[in-house]
Amino acid sequence: MKIHKYVIGIDVGFRNMGLSLFKVDNGKFKFIDCKVIQTDTKLKKQMSVTDLNILRNIILVNGIIDFINSNINFPLVLKGRIKLFGAFEFPHGGSKSQAAVRGMSMSTAIVVTFFTIFNIPFENVKPSEVKFAVTGKKDGKKEKIIKVISRKLKRHKNKISKRLPLSPRSRKKFPPTYEHFADSVGAIMYMRKNSKKYKLFIKGKLW
Repeated sequence: MKIHKYVIGIDVGFRNMGLSLFKVDNGKFKFIDCKVIQTDTKLKKQMSVTDLNILRNIILVNGIIDFINSNINFPLVLKGRIKLFGAFEFPHGGSKSQAAVRGMSMSTAIVVTFFTIFNIPFENVKPSEVKFAVTGKKDGKKEKIIKVISRKLKRHKNKISKRLPLSPRSRKKFPPTYEHFADSVGAIMYMRKNSKKYKLFIKGKLW
């Protein structure tokens, strides 16, 4: 029985978490889907900081599971009949805001715990590594990353635009959420070329 393999890329964030999913077939990557989980809620002004953080954690966990399950049968992943590998951009913690650092810590813990509990192998990738994988420079600009990823996935432009729609009044080419999706793809690009664990995964030596 052929075992299907998929790779999920994640741009870790507490308010915006970017996701991308690719199927791996004979070493080739096929784009499947993308999503940006947004945790802002209209109820936040009525909630305590603690309750709001708990709600955001729940939204993120459910969002990851829903994203996977809407594209592949997640129970089959748990049974080992479909293999999934994760790559996520590890936040550098550059923000000086305590709230931002706390939120990033929680979202990172969610991703690591998710992969660990469900026995999904993964690699964490630094922001500079994402930039280098996409632009060829460790200090590559956000705009350049978006431009390169959009060009690489131009065949899937319509599907991506449905998942990440522009505001009707926006004059920009890409929605604000696109950068989170682009970073999730960048994490996969770096992992694909540099991860020894991923190479073992492709050879079927991690199960």
